[in-house]
Amino acid sequence: MKFTPSIDPKRPKLFDTNAKVHVKFDGDSNVAVSVPTTVIQVATKKRSSDQAEIDSKDNSNKDDSNKKRKAGKSSSFPSSKKAKNGSTAIQIPGQDAKKTQNGKTKKDAKAKYRGSEKKKLTEEEVKEKVRKIREKKRQRQLAKKVVDGVKVDVPTLRLKPDSVKQKISLSSIRDLILYSVTQANPPSWATITHRASIKHTVVIFVHGLDIISFGAPTHRNNVPHSIDTSALDTASSTGRAAMPFFTSCFSHMFVSKLTGGSGKVFSPVSELLQCPVGNNEHERQKKASNERLKKYEDNLNEYYILTLDDMKASGYPIPTFLDPQAAIDDDWKETRAVKEPIPKKKLIAIDCEMVETAEGKALARVTLVNEDGNTLLDEYVKPSEPILDYLTQYSGITPEIMKKTTCSLRRAQKHVRKYVDHNVILIGHGLENDLHALKLSHPYCADTSILYDSFKGKPFKPALRHLSRNLLKRVIQHQSKVGHDSAEDARAALDLFKLKVKRGPDFGRFGNGSELISDRLHKHTPPKSSALLEASETPNGVFASSTSLNYKHYDSEDNLIESTIKAASTHDFVFSQFDTLRPKNKKKQGPADMPEAAPTVISTEIASGNYDEAARMTRFDSYFQQMYKGFPSGTLVLVLGGLGNEPRYHE
Repeated sequence: MKFTPSIDPKRPKLFDTNAKVHVKFDGDSNVAVSVPTTVIQVATKKRSSDQAEIDSKDNSNKDDSNKKRKAGKSSSFPSSKKAKNGSTAIQIPGQDAKKTQNGKTKKDAKAKYRGSEKKKLTEEEVKEKVRKIREKKRQRQLAKKVVDGVKVDVPTLRLKPDSVKQKISLSSIRDLILYSVTQANPPSWATITHRASIKHTVVIFVHGLDIISFGAPTHRNNVPHSIDTSALDTASSTGRAAMPFFTSCFSHMFVSKLTGGSGKVFSPVSELLQCPVGNNEHERQKKASNERLKKYEDNLNEYYILTLDDMKASGYPIPTFLDPQAAIDDDWKETRAVKEPIPKKKLIAIDCEMVETAEGKALARVTLVNEDGNTLLDEYVKPSEPILDYLTQYSGITPEIMKKTTCSLRRAQKHVRKYVDHNVILIGHGLENDLHALKLSHPYCADTSILYDSFKGKPFKPALRHLSRNLLKRVIQHQSKVGHDSAEDARAALDLFKLKVKRGPDFGRFGNGSELISDRLHKHTPPKSSALLEASETPNGVFASSTSLNYKHYDSEDNLIESTIKAASTHDFVFSQFDTLRPKNKKKQGPADMPEAAPTVISTEIASGNYDEAARMTRFDSYFQQMYKGFPSGTLVLVLGGLGNEPRYHE
C-alpha cells in the first residue's frame, strides 16, 4: 500500500515492546494493564468507500461494547488523542508533556513558531532573489550540449574576477580543488555548473611560470589581482606570443599570494596540498595516540615502531612474521625469530649506500651501529650486475673500492642477520630503501623520516642532514666531502630516535592539525584516488610522506606528459610537476632531455626579448597542448606557477 508523503514517516522507528510500565486501575489494586512507555503512532492510509463502510460498522459495534464496559466499571483507562495527521497518540497517565528549556511545552513552542510572522523581504531583496534563481537556471541551460540529438549536462567553470578584491590565497585554490572532487564549499571567486559531471581534476605545477611574462609590471608593484588573457598584446606579452594555445584555453590568470614568516616564504606546493583536519578526525587520532601511549608507557621505544599498516603504506618489505600472506622471493631473507624475547629490545641503526646497475639500484655498502654508537658492521658489497653509475657524489663509492671488494649480497645478509633478530628495533632514515637494497625484511622498524616532519611541511619528506643540523646541532653530509659517511648517518638516525623518545610524539611535528588532500580524498565515501608525477634528474622524494598518493618519478618530460594523460583517466586528482620553464643554473637542473634551444621557430617579435625564456615557454606550450587534447572529457585543469622567476626570488 502506498502511503501519502505527509503520513509515511521518513525515519521509521522500531519500538521495544518489552519495555513496559504497569498502570494500576482505580479501585482494583490486583489488576494491572501493561502499556508501552513510548508513544505509539499508527499511520492511516487511503481506503475505498466499501472498506470505509465496513470499518464504520465495526467501529459502531466497538462503541456499543465500550459503552457497556464503561457502564459496568468505573476504572479509568489511559486517555487517547487523535493526532492531526490521522495517527493516534496514547498518553501514559502520570507523564507530563515534555517541556522546553524555558518551561513551555513543545506544543506551545510549535504554536508560537507557526504563529510568528516570517521576515518580510523588501522589494529589492525579492527582485535580487528572483534574479539569482533565474540566472542559475539560465546557466544550467547554457551548460548543456547536444550529443546525438540529446541534451547532456556539461560541467562549466565560471570565474568571477570582479569579486576578487585582493590576491587569492593558495588555500582558496585548494578549496576549489576539493570543491571539484568532493562536495566541499566553493570559493567566492568561482562556481561550477553541473559539478557532479566533473570526473577528474588535474593540477599542473610549472616552476618558473611568472606573471611578468603576461603583462604584469617588472617592478611587481601594484600588480592586478587578475589578468584577462584575451586582452594581452603579443608585442608586450612574451607569454601571449610564445604560448598561443595555452593562453587561448584560459580566460583569466589570478595572482596568488604566498605566505611565510621570519623572512622566508613557505613552500607553495606544501601550502596548496595541505588542508585542516576535521574535528572528528583530530579527536580520533588523539584517542588512538593516547591508547598506544598507555599500552607502551613502560617501554616507549616500542611506541615508535611502525605498525603493519604503516609499513605497507610506506613500501616496506613485509615479513611473514607479521603477515603470513606476504610473498617473499627466493633471494630475500627474513631476520630470525627468538626463543626468549627480552623485555626491552636492543637498538641498532643501519645505513646503506647504493650504486646504479643495469637492474637498478644495488647495495654497495652496509653499516650497523649499536645503541652506544659503536660500529658493529661496516662492509662494502659487490653487486652481481655490472655497475653503470657509482653515484660517488652520494655514495662515496669509487671504482677502486669496488675492485678490492669481494663480499656478495648473500654474505652481507648473513652478517646483518647475526646482529639483527626479533630482539632488535632496527632504526634508519628512509629505512625501506635500505631493506630493499639488502633484500631483507624485519618486523620491528623505526624510521626517522616518518617520525619527524619536514621543515617545509607536508608532503615533503625531511632530509637527514636538515634534521641533524637543526635538532642535533650536528653537521653531516657536508658538501666538502665526497659522498656520505654511512656510519655517520646511522649514528644521526639513532640519536634522532633517542631524542624523539625523550621529547615525546609531538616533538619535530610541524603539520599537526593538517592532512594532505590525498589523505582526505582517500577517506571520502567512496574513496577518491590521487597521483603525483614529476620529472627531474633524480627522485627527490617530495611526496614520499604521503601514504595515499601514487607517486611516480620520470627522468624525461616526454614520459611525464604521457603519464599525466594516463593518470587523468584513472585518478580523481592528479598533481603533475614540470621544470620546463625553470631557468638552468647551478642550483636547479632540469630533466635530462631538456634541450638548449626551442624545438620550434621563434619569431623575431618574441626573440626581441629574452630568447631563452621564450624558447622554454614555446616548448611548454607544445607540452600543454598534448596533455590538454589527451585529457578525457569532464576534466578540470588548473595551472600554477609557484615562485615565478626563481633566480630573482633566490637573489
